Amino acid sequence: MGREDGSSSPFNPNEATFAFLTLSREFKAVTICVDGLDECSDSYDLLKLLGRITETSCRLAVASRPWEEFSAFFSSAPTINMENGNTSDIRQYFRAFLRDNSRLTAMMGHDLSREAEDLIEKRSRGG
Repeated sequence: MGREDGSSSPFNPNEATFAFLTLSREFKAVTICVDGLDECSDSYDLLKLLGRITETSCRLAVASRPWEEFSAFFSSAPTINMENGNTSDIRQYFRAFLRDNSRLTAMMGHDLSREAEDLIEKRSRGG
């Protein structure tokens, strides 16, 4: 089922731009947080929208893997690389999860638990 504009995507750049521009006029301070930018199927339209937002008083906080198109787009913005600093946190969280779920731990066993831990860490880095 499509939208009135003929697209099948729930994302409409024109509607989103209008909404964010309205927010920027209505409120003293607006911060827009976007997580998983690299998971967007149409990054061109999204980057176009974010470009429009940067022309307003809105502030952006964006989380994404450092793909070339995003790095180029945000090249003048301050960045924080979190990719290398979270491995021990991810492992610690997974181990605590297994401790709290003893039935799952018993079903998985030591080798599968270790393999799952390694896989989760790898996927957290985009692998």
